[in-house]
Amino acid sequence: MPAHLEESVRSGPLRAPGAPGSLKRSRLAAENLLGLSLTGPPPVLDAEPPPLDADAEDAALAEAMLSGEWNNERDLVVLVGPGAGPATAELRRLGQHRILWFRTSDDSGADLPAGVLRVDHLDEVAAAVRALGALAPGRIAGRALDPAHARLCQQVIGRIERARGQRALSCGLGAGAVARARIEQGLANLPPLCRWPGAGSVTAAMSGMPMVIVAPGPSLDRHIDTLGDLRGRAVLLALSHSLVPLRRAGITPDIVLVADAHDVGHHLAGEDLSDVAAVVVTATAHPVMFCTAAPRYIALPEPSPVDGWLWQLAGADRPDPLAIIPSGGSVAHTALALGLAWGCDPIGFVGLDLSFPGGRCYAGSSADGDVRAVASPDGRALSLEGWLAPDLRGRDLVSERLVELPGWDGRPLPSSFHFSMCQRWFEETARQVARRVRLYNCSEGGAYIGGMRHIRLAGLASQLPRAGGLDVAAAATRAVEQIDARSRRRAARERLVELMLELRSFAGLSGRELAAALGSLPILSDLVETELGPAAGTASDAERRRAALNRWAGWLEPRVVEAERALAREDRTSETLRLRPQTDGEGLTPVDAESG
Repeated sequence: MPAHLEESVRSGPLRAPGAPGSLKRSRLAAENLLGLSLTGPPPVLDAEPPPLDADAEDAALAEAMLSGEWNNERDLVVLVGPGAGPATAELRRLGQHRILWFRTSDDSGADLPAGVLRVDHLDEVAAAVRALGALAPGRIAGRALDPAHARLCQQVIGRIERARGQRALSCGLGAGAVARARIEQGLANLPPLCRWPGAGSVTAAMSGMPMVIVAPGPSLDRHIDTLGDLRGRAVLLALSHSLVPLRRAGITPDIVLVADAHDVGHHLAGEDLSDVAAVVVTATAHPVMFCTAAPRYIALPEPSPVDGWLWQLAGADRPDPLAIIPSGGSVAHTALALGLAWGCDPIGFVGLDLSFPGGRCYAGSSADGDVRAVASPDGRALSLEGWLAPDLRGRDLVSERLVELPGWDGRPLPSSFHFSMCQRWFEETARQVARRVRLYNCSEGGAYIGGMRHIRLAGLASQLPRAGGLDVAAAATRAVEQIDARSRRRAARERLVELMLELRSFAGLSGRELAAALGSLPILSDLVETELGPAAGTASDAERRRAALNRWAGWLEPRVVEAERALAREDRTSETLRLRPQTDGEGLTPVDAESG
């Protein structure tokens, strides 16, 4: 079996779908569910599990259904193989919300109820898990509809379990490689993380304010004029890719959000940022994004062990009062998560097309306005062609599955598997916040997003106050003025030196000493689990983990050393500026030029 299909398979107590709090389901209902095999958190099996006995499975399912422990809204049912229509219909009848179908044939799934997640490849599973939003599945139930697919069902569940555990660390994209990139870029960002305030520092000013998030989809072109009328009435938050179209129309957003892990400097290059209140940059973004001409920055830690670890190193607003929900792999997700954490209400979207109307990907005047979605000859896949700078885009020019999504006006639109998962994340999040925040999809011409109210941007604008007295720049300036960057840097340097010494001691540790050392370095445990999966509890597995810990410690040490040196250089530079002689007519006066 190919190595990339090998997965750790978990087994555990059986759980059955049922309404939360329900005490009984009939044996007939259990049989109608076709004998779902259920898995939950558990020990990992070293050997391949034996074939499942259908009668025993039915009995266990019926018994589990009596417990009422399954959560219809949160927990996930997985079906593998053709003919999923009857099973999914029955699951829906019993109130099951989250269902994932792994397609193994040319079965189109035309008879599936709306909202069933469809994946065609194991590589798509992690994205489907992220699409479930902030509430990861608590329990997972799996069933191979054809016995020949029993092993594949185990592999799908293994992928889900692994993605569920790893998504906070590395977003499930390449696991170890992404985790390494996040750590390297985050350590390189320590100087600006010490210098600038965190996003939580402006929460009080943002709470209750209307927000309009500007995405760069093709439909943005038709809304530019209306956006100009919203300045000062709502927080205009532009994704970095949306900045060029706005500036071409003479519109300056309040906030520009940069949340890409790769270099997207061409989104901002040459643009006037002097009137932007702040550029919000995620803690592990590409370091060049903290080097634009922005008047001020706000740092945003994402909900991951890496970001939390960096935030502690930087001493930035510990603990940061801002807790954003995990995103689904899109900058637009991060934007909504930020708006929700700030307490903005209502929140509207424009240019969030999640589709390729007429083959277009972006607004015509955007940095990548010439990019087109090109379908494969068989109409099953599409690829994006015409990038302005493919090497800066940060992803290979590969094709992905072509899907259709319902449009804003009800007509189907060509889209991609990635966009369909992004849409599902928005729908899951909209359901979770429906009673406390009003969400509007004003991306007329784009995809329909369940759970949001669909109105034209002019309609949303008519509901906003004519003069809100909104001054985002003043709030950002106050937050910057409260930062003592020199103290932060020096404290961070002390922590890095301590960390360096701890890392150097790892090679000689074992047993309880190693476990005690890991207590102060949980990031290493996270990295090992990302690489090797959950612990198996065997002697051979323990040895592999100890070797991996030493390897990761050796990899991390020189990067910690360089981070400390970068902070030392920043200290010397700021001290030179602070003490630079300035003639005031009466002599030389030290100038404290460092506000952060």
